[in-house]
Amino acid sequence: MIKITNIYLILLIFSCAYQGAPQGGPKDVRGPELLSVSPVNESQLTNDNKIVISFDENISPNTIINSISTNPNIDIITKVKMNKIIIRPLYAWPKDELVKINLNRSIADFHSNYINQNIQLLYNLNSREYCSINGNLKNYREGIVYNIFVYDWPLDISKEPLDIINTDDYYNFTINYLEHGRYILIASEGNLDVYNNYYGVNTIDYTELDENNCVENISIYIDKPLEKLKLARVETVNSNFLNIFYDNNIVEPYLVDSNIGDSIHINLKRKNRLHEYSIEPYLYIVKEKLDTIPPSIISIENTDSIIVVDFSEPINYKKLLMECKQGDDWFQVDYNKISPVSIEFENNAFTKVRLLSEFIEDLNGNMMLDSINTYDISNIPKFEGNSFLSGKVTGNIANNITAAKRAVIVEAKNISLNLFYRYEIEDSIFIFDNLQPGQYIFRAYERKNDIDPLIYYSGLLNPYIRAAEFSIYKDTVEVRKFWDVEGINIEF
Repeated sequence: MIKITNIYLILLIFSCAYQGAPQGGPKDVRGPELLSVSPVNESQLTNDNKIVISFDENISPNTIINSISTNPNIDIITKVKMNKIIIRPLYAWPKDELVKINLNRSIADFHSNYINQNIQLLYNLNSREYCSINGNLKNYREGIVYNIFVYDWPLDISKEPLDIINTDDYYNFTINYLEHGRYILIASEGNLDVYNNYYGVNTIDYTELDENNCVENISIYIDKPLEKLKLARVETVNSNFLNIFYDNNIVEPYLVDSNIGDSIHINLKRKNRLHEYSIEPYLYIVKEKLDTIPPSIISIENTDSIIVVDFSEPINYKKLLMECKQGDDWFQVDYNKISPVSIEFENNAFTKVRLLSEFIEDLNGNMMLDSINTYDISNIPKFEGNSFLSGKVTGNIANNITAAKRAVIVEAKNISLNLFYRYEIEDSIFIFDNLQPGQYIFRAYERKNDIDPLIYYSGLLNPYIRAAEFSIYKDTVEVRKFWDVEGINIEF
């Protein structure tokens, strides 16, 4: 009987010792909120003062790892005691020196709800005046906490930033305690790798803070990462022709000089939406491969004015001859070489195209098998363009850019279909008269892109080039078929 009683007592003790959030009730979806800081912000620290930061709920100790930084870099000890984060120096706080402490938004409760904004603390404040920059993000992706990197101007991306601040739940941010000076702000979903992270850059060369202008407000437009391909592998087709495979599964033909020897360094350049770049050189070991396969026609595409012919491999264009039928007569046509394996020519009301095998030869002398290949152009799939019933939108750009004779692009984005319509305006008036029905976002921006003038220039970091100025119309606009929408005035 005594043994049985002891077992019941043990079970009772363990059932009462359970630690955790109470069961039941509404789901906790709100992050911890700051209650108090001791010593209070902007006061003085002495020797080994503890800084106690209190929240309205318990903090998960695992979330404070790498979530707290100091400037200057000070060795600190941090611990969590229920709803409090306690920070103290390993040795002592610097005397008569400004101490800046930043708690980022990685700090969370036990339900993985994060604090809703950065906590910036400043101690040993002297009499100097400090300024701030307030900002917001546009075109952000929902559910992402963005990092705002603060640098001195001119930008040296190899150095550590002055500060890193997180956006709040509404994609706003504030950088406090900035001295008079010139600053560059960069927003990113991760680190400062613009080729792998969504990012945004200042739309001015720098943000200047001084005694006459101590609070600045800015907006940063978030854009997609820049493409920067890598060469994944090379496949030998024949001694004159390779297939280049990139890391995004794109395949491109590559012609090889017949006198290259045993190996070749493949050096390629490509362009993304903002700039040209070099791909890391690739050493290719030449593989002899006897080519006995004749060329063939892969496809013929017909648009309203252009016909494109794709071959299976590079063709001896010095020998290539084509004929097209117009009415009852056949004519030899001129063409443009658009790649080693593709040509295009104007569609001047042709009904048929004819290619003779004796004039279609690859670089190794193999001729196409069929003696005559005739294609009925009317049976070739044709791009029909827009066949929908459209709406029209008219608006005006009111800004200093057009007044200064700087070119402006206006963009209409169909939200549900993710369709974009863009064109450069000649004066302050813009007209879209062929918009597919739906809800639209209208944006105007400075033309700054030399690669593709209609595409927004989101800025570069190395070398540093600011992003284009922009402005987004305050409301979404509904476009319906046969509707004329007027009065869309966009102000910079």
